[in-house]
Amino acid sequence: MMWKDKVSMLKRSGTGYRHRVGQWPVSNLTGKCHKLVIPKECGDKKFALLVGDSHLRAIADGFVKMPEGDVSFGIMSTPGGTAKDERIELANVKLSEDPDVVCVLAPSNDVTQTKSHERAGVEFRKLLAVALRLCSIVVVVDFPPRYNIEMYPQEMLRQEYRRVAADMAVKYLSAVEHFPLDKSELWAKDGVHLSDTDGMPILVELLWKASYTVSWTCIMRRNT
Repeated sequence: MMWKDKVSMLKRSGTGYRHRVGQWPVSNLTGKCHKLVIPKECGDKKFALLVGDSHLRAIADGFVKMPEGDVSFGIMSTPGGTAKDERIELANVKLSEDPDVVCVLAPSNDVTQTKSHERAGVEFRKLLAVALRLCSIVVVVDFPPRYNIEMYPQEMLRQEYRRVAADMAVKYLSAVEHFPLDKSELWAKDGVHLSDTDGMPILVELLWKASYTVSWTCIMRRNT
């Protein structure tokens, strides 16, 4: 039995609000919906590129805002994308300037679309390798728990991602403790995506802190 076949689907849904999803262009590279949003100009701010799946969709479409401050964010979102899909899109991205930091939201779709967590780890390693070629400062934020799937396969995937990131000397920041399962309002009704009102603000804060803290820490170390 394949690992993904062991993923038990729960009859559990969130109670939070999520915006109505609009239509996005389909990528010729992966066959997935895909959107790249780049700030017009960063000025004196650091440029952080966020890379992820549909968890970043609300940010890319402007329903949920990233905090303003010393970091200007670009968004690369591939709804339904696995680590392999995100790696292909990132390897072909066209940017007007090099990012100061690449913040990868760990791919959650591999928990249902990849045959084993080991195979997912192989693809995740390739994704991080592409990110490191694009920018020397890369940080990973763990994916939020899926509300409608058993926690065991998700934790197996997280452990594999952490192992790969550690092996590549890439900082991996935990997220699961920020999304307690007794708070159904953190998730939308599908049990997969976070709610715009309660769940996404938590994820946005994690992404902002990761991008800001890691980039500035690495820059300060270089200057000392």
